[in-house]
Amino acid sequence: MRSDLLILILIIIADAVLLLEIVYFILRRSTSNRLIRAAFENNEAEFTKASASLGGKLLSDFDKKLIRFNVAEIRRDDAKAEALIK
Repeated sequence: MRSDLLILILIIIADAVLLLEIVYFILRRSTSNRLIRAAFENNEAEFTKASASLGGKLLSDFDKKLIRFNVAEIRRDDAKAEALIK
């Protein structure tokens, strides 16, 4: 009986960890999409707002800078891309 209870508790903990991982993934993905959209539209206010959100805090500064750099590369904006490298 005790081993059944222990197994049940372990399954509940594993499910909770999996649920948290899914929520973490969804937050990062949606925030990343918002940042990409704001970078393509040159909307600094939206980019800053998305960066300050909960999902934005889950992304590193490197990720945010990489998004800006990739958008500059796609647009062939060499001046902006070079400024982001320095």
